[in-house]
Amino acid sequence: MKKAHSIRLLVAVFMMLMSITPALAAAPANDDFASAQAIAALPFSATLNTAEATFAEDDPPCSSSSATVWYSFTPTEDMGIEANTFGSNYDTTLSVYSSSGGLSQLACNDDTDGQQSRVRVAVTGGVTYYFMIAAYHDSSGGELVFSVKPFPLPEPLTLELQLAGIATVDRQSGTATVNASLTCSRPANVSLNGLLSQQILRNTFVQGYSHSETYCSGTIPLSFNISSDQSLSHFGRGPAKFTLYADSFDHDWDRLTSTEAHARIILIDARN
Repeated sequence: MKKAHSIRLLVAVFMMLMSITPALAAAPANDDFASAQAIAALPFSATLNTAEATFAEDDPPCSSSSATVWYSFTPTEDMGIEANTFGSNYDTTLSVYSSSGGLSQLACNDDTDGQQSRVRVAVTGGVTYYFMIAAYHDSSGGELVFSVKPFPLPEPLTLELQLAGIATVDRQSGTATVNASLTCSRPANVSLNGLLSQQILRNTFVQGYSHSETYCSGTIPLSFNISSDQSLSHFGRGPAKFTLYADSFDHDWDRLTSTEAHARIILIDARN
């Protein structure tokens, strides 16, 4: 009898253990955009376990992200801010969105300091901004350290191009030399792309391209040597059209500044 009682007791314990459903680890409270944690004031810093964070189908893309959590901030005045995940123990991506006129991405960053991320944006008072922190690609989350602080707004970068009205062309090679100048409101690395086109016969046009990179501080001179991209036709004396594009990308602010200039020029013989 004792043996039968022991067996029944073991069976009862086993059935009780089988009926217990393991508790699932909860996702963070700010796992979804709709439940973004509001940041009341800056500077702000928080530590959060995102190991159970999930990725929603309507989460916006940023460097192939997964396991997202959300924060929001509504500044009371226009300002610059920096947000980062420095100190986190997993590979993060960080993006920021404006709610003005619908959700639109202002910045997206993957690796700024090792596997951690940083964004800097200019924000407008009264507008709500959302931060999405995610694990890179299909990896899982971990111990997130998220910080937001004010950051001084830089002087806006402006680019100004001036094109010369006279250019020279080498009769033998057909290579044209076009001069210009570039003025930058503050130091910047600038990408330059030029297009020179010329009509040499009624229905025949010659064109050539130029690409270069330069460091600009103040006003600097530019010179472009441009050859025809057509082997049987070359630039010659006479009127032509030159278009120059200048682009500078500010990595600190994830912002592209662009300008362009167009000019009718006259090609004259180069003097040796």
